[in-house]
Amino acid sequence: MRGPRSWWKGGPASAVRSSAIWDKCRRLVEPHLIRYGGADGRVTAAADITLMGQFQSLGDNCEFGLVQRQLGAEPLGLFRFAHTMIDGLIAAFESRFIALQSPENIEVRYGEFPNGDFEYVTSVPQYQFNSHAAYQSGKMSADERRSKEMKRLNFLARNLIEDAESGEKIFVYKSNVPLAEQRIKDLYRAIDVYGPSWLLWVTPATADWPAGRVGEVSERFLRGSVDRFAPYELASDFSVQGWRTICSNAYHLWAARRPVRA
Repeated sequence: MRGPRSWWKGGPASAVRSSAIWDKCRRLVEPHLIRYGGADGRVTAAADITLMGQFQSLGDNCEFGLVQRQLGAEPLGLFRFAHTMIDGLIAAFESRFIALQSPENIEVRYGEFPNGDFEYVTSVPQYQFNSHAAYQSGKMSADERRSKEMKRLNFLARNLIEDAESGEKIFVYKSNVPLAEQRIKDLYRAIDVYGPSWLLWVTPATADWPAGRVGEVSERFLRGSVDRFAPYELASDFSVQGWRTICSNAYHLWAARRPVRA
């Protein structure tokens, strides 16, 4: 079943994916990647880059996006460097991200992060969404900054919708705050409306679900555990080996279930 019709009626066949547009959007997020990458001195392998590029983060913060960068992958993602809450995330998928089309729904403000940094932050309260803004220049007017952020968010939303419709990526959601499994199932159902998408729900390891284990909760819905999450105030303090292990295990389950193309 396809997602509800709205402002974005395109799909893999109709999306504009020219290298010029792709490069332009990548330049918009490059300042963030440089500032928040935290991957100085990294040694990457081609296999890790391919593996980690198969996933798209849904939050709840920047941790998984930073893991991808540490392992050499730089996929574009609406939620890759954003803070999300489960209710807002579900609302975004259920509404097909339509709130991003209205400037009045998008706020760009100068604020402080837990680590003490001050910068422009882009928020969409309707979706409980807060992200590092791509535009940090103080020379822009508020309207100019909002307009540019709206274009950026919509580009990334279209990309995400295509991934959800095609089933070509595995969506990843983690939360340092424990969540009821039912809410994760609600998120999975909201994504499943779009197409044959997969969701990997990541939790801290427990006695009955040890680190590295990935199993199927239901069709195309996986749960995996890492030894620990990074604290919210220091998202770069992640367990790279723990994340690499569950992503590898999830990828193999995904690949084994993929229909064989003629």
